[in-house]
Amino acid sequence: MPELRPYQAAGVEWLRSSFSDPHARVRLLCDEMGLGKTPQAVMALPGQLWGEVDPGVLVVAPVGVQAVWRRHVQEWRPDLRATIVGATADLRAPTLGEVLIVSPDALGWATGAADRKKRGRVALGAHDAAAAAVGRLRAGVLALGPRTVILVDEAHRIKGATAQRARAVGAVCKTASARGATVWGITATPTPRDAADLWCLVDHLGASAHPAAWRGQGIVGWAKWSRGVCAKGVWKFWGEPLSPISEALGGLFMRRLVADHLEEIPPPTHAIHLVHLADELRAEADAVLGDACRSLGVDPRRVARDASDVGDEADEALAKATEHLDRGKMAALSAKISAAKASTVLDIMRQHVDAGHAVIVYSEHRAPIDAVAQLGYPVIVGGMTAAATKAAVSKFQEGEAMAIGFTAAGREGVTLTRASVFIEADTGWSADDRNQALGRAVRFGQEKSVTVIHVVAAHPLEALKMRVLRRKRRFNLTALGSSM
Repeated sequence: MPELRPYQAAGVEWLRSSFSDPHARVRLLCDEMGLGKTPQAVMALPGQLWGEVDPGVLVVAPVGVQAVWRRHVQEWRPDLRATIVGATADLRAPTLGEVLIVSPDALGWATGAADRKKRGRVALGAHDAAAAAVGRLRAGVLALGPRTVILVDEAHRIKGATAQRARAVGAVCKTASARGATVWGITATPTPRDAADLWCLVDHLGASAHPAAWRGQGIVGWAKWSRGVCAKGVWKFWGEPLSPISEALGGLFMRRLVADHLEEIPPPTHAIHLVHLADELRAEADAVLGDACRSLGVDPRRVARDASDVGDEADEALAKATEHLDRGKMAALSAKISAAKASTVLDIMRQHVDAGHAVIVYSEHRAPIDAVAQLGYPVIVGGMTAAATKAAVSKFQEGEAMAIGFTAAGREGVTLTRASVFIEADTGWSADDRNQALGRAVRFGQEKSVTVIHVVAAHPLEALKMRVLRRKRRFNLTALGSSM
């Protein structure tokens, strides 16, 4: 069995201390990327290894990292057995001695089916089976009571008060925690967007009533920390948080091992490469941005100016307006802009490969990644098996390939520290997705300063997106102190 490093052993003890404190059943393990949060969580689980009775363990993890969880359980905890449940209709609670691994998306879809059935919109076939499956899962978890441990991996995804996936996970975690279960959230990026998302994460995990949360003042303390106020059900924020999250949440509730405690990660350098759009595509982007601006009464010409002329509040409003436009139209436009960048991305990649650099190409859309694959380089895309993903990573990390490309499928659960250049072909509006992607290379174990090249379309819509992402990053840096 592998050995834990000293800081990992300390993390295991910190997690295990939650079993002896009835007021600290919910914990957030937020160590930096690359520090081994998964082994810490697996080793902290109760069971025969510790001379204890077998627990029932429910791991809620994205599909792309489920095989990693199974492998870690097999390597570190031979006293437990790991099972991946892939089909939504097969959702169930873990049995004693079992680590059951399910997808948050499957749980969300099944919960939505159950909700529709409950409201009288009777679902048939797969919907009916899914509704019954999530009912079995919830009932089984509650029946296990204090012998249940729930681990929510990539917990930054559990955000938003109304998102179906987040509500589904919250419905299990909060109820189980109230019945004595232990809930651990695991993420390196606990502040995906703003204070509202962070509070939703805390609440969905069942920790909003934790005595150490927000200096013991609950949502009032959180609002003071976040410099926010709620008016007519809508939260608004001004300035930056008053203190790092670790201070606000208290040492009992959240652990974050920052760079200062170990060795420094060489900071990346950033550069922007502009791509000019063809007239037809630019006109299509103009129309989308114009629709968003008109819905808010904002002059589209102002959006093209510097952020100081528009302001964070207007940026955020425009971003939300753009996100809520016709999804099909937005998705089609984003895919076209991504495809328009593909040839430029390949040119940049070739230049750096020819110079002897190991290169990552990341894209939200397939066109740039498919172009990388056509040149014979390994890629990680949706639908690949765990074995195929592992083979692609090994080919790059071991020096057989000078470049690798990945979409969202490779954004979590892989290490690509051989890279010295990271090309961001395109990105969405999510700061946590972006941080997770860059974290494949900029993480502990990286000894080089990675050059990050952002390939950006020369259009106000992309400029707006970059400004919004910078604002979210400012929030992250302020909230986490020196840990990013």
